[in-house]
Amino acid sequence: TYTAGSYVSSAPTVSPDGLTVFVGSLYNNKLHAVAVAWTTGEARWAEAYATGGDVRSSPAVSPDGATVYVGSDDDKLHAVVAATGAAGAAWRSGRRSGCEA
Repeated sequence: TYTAGSYVSSAPTVSPDGLTVFVGSLYNNKLHAVAVAWTTGEARWAEAYATGGDVRSSPAVSPDGATVYVGSDDDKLHAVVAATGAAGAAWRSGRRSGCEA
């Protein structure tokens, strides 16, 4: 069992090789990578990737499995190195739908 440290708000996404599950969490603003060895549930990354806001959206993985993309309530789309959890690029996406102007 893996503990995310907060509510898991997104649907899980599985890496193309089937060895890692990526999931976002609310309140601690993180993207988590968990080994698919369900009996251990160990983290793939030493530290979950922190965004500047809640992670409500489901992550997407590039076809080659090298990059994980996730939206955050910090109004950015984050690209994360799938193997390490290191920051890639981040793009400003504008206001979230439903936000007041």
